[in-house]
Amino acid sequence: MKNLIYLLCMVAVAVFLYSCSGDDAIFDESAADRTNAAVKEYREILYSAPNGWIMEYYASVEPDKIGGIVFLCSFDENGNVTIASETGSGDGKYAPKDKETSLYQVIADQGPVLTFDTYSSLLHAYSEPKGTSQIHGMMGDYEFVMEEVTPEKIVMAGKKYGNKIVMTAMKAEQSWDSYLDDVIEMSENNYFPKYTLLINNSEAATVSGSYDTRKCTFAQGNEQITTENIIYTPEGFKFYNPVTIGDVTFENFRWDAAQSSFVCTDQGASVVLKGYYPDGYKDYQAYTGIYTFNYSDLNGAVHNLEVEVQELENGGSYLIAGAGDFDFVAGYNRETGRLSITSQYITNYASVYEIYLYNWLGGYSIDSGSSNLYEGIVTSDVPLVMEFRSNNPGSGHVGFVYIAVQGSTPYLWAEEAFFTNVVMTKK
Repeated sequence: MKNLIYLLCMVAVAVFLYSCSGDDAIFDESAADRTNAAVKEYREILYSAPNGWIMEYYASVEPDKIGGIVFLCSFDENGNVTIASETGSGDGKYAPKDKETSLYQVIADQGPVLTFDTYSSLLHAYSEPKGTSQIHGMMGDYEFVMEEVTPEKIVMAGKKYGNKIVMTAMKAEQSWDSYLDDVIEMSENNYFPKYTLLINNSEAATVSGSYDTRKCTFAQGNEQITTENIIYTPEGFKFYNPVTIGDVTFENFRWDAAQSSFVCTDQGASVVLKGYYPDGYKDYQAYTGIYTFNYSDLNGAVHNLEVEVQELENGGSYLIAGAGDFDFVAGYNRETGRLSITSQYITNYASVYEIYLYNWLGGYSIDSGSSNLYEGIVTSDVPLVMEFRSNNPGSGHVGFVYIAVQGSTPYLWAEEAFFTNVVMTKK
């Protein structure tokens, strides 16, 4: 009897070990063989798209996700990938729509992984460190786990940060330049800082739109409901994830110029985002022109200059010409409608000094960072008057100053080159 029980136990163990001895018991191929086959198949799908792919790219993690940003990618069978984007590269090397070629691979890792394994100024700008304060950069990925792959659509997840990245095959007849032109025009010309959310023609919430992070924040009264990122398309935009307000869910929108609104295209969803500008908001063009520029220097002496605020090609900043010995750049915040000044590199002077504009923290204290903004608060519309104030009240930040740097040693450019109590009045 004991021998019979022992024999039955050994048979059971043998059956168990056989069933767990590898995928060969269930599949004709091992897991490694299947992954290698998928790697080969997915790579062929990538380079077989005749006009490349539209990539919807997101960086960072909640609640500070960035994007989406549109990339266009074309892969070849020799491991080369050509990339263009709506934004260009942060270092200024590539403008929007410029093409850059680097290398890629599809490798067996966490399943098949698409890796952009040589440096791309366009793509790696979101992952490379930004100094000691941002050692992870913008927390963007350049390696992606390929989860769903067809010749029409590829769904991936960032290997490190996990953001969903979708690539859709471009139509063969679609021009890359015209596609990106349409996306850029949609994002530039049809952005509003505020929207009214209408569901079935009734106001359901207010929405604040962030131009820089492509994020919409929904609120009812003073209570925030939810936030979600968007990505622009040639026709409008879509959310990273569908948004639900009440019992209505919506995701895809097209621009309706006649209504100054984004209208939902999802079946059965009567949803409209109607854009508007808050009271006192100024658009980008409103600030260009000639101004009197009044300020106090280090010793309290008052100066009156004439300056010109000139439009720059990027549409998001200005050149202020005539404020002392150098010209500098002022930024424009699309969310607040304000002009602002912060630390920046100016020029090389006489091949000896590097000239900078730094934030002034009072006395002889300066700050080379850009977290302090000297913002122009509009106090009059006719004429347009801006009184400049710090975005960090109580920090000691009172204005800006020109500094000359030789080697690593900073020097004061001139005592009258300290600027505080700045008031600009448009002529």
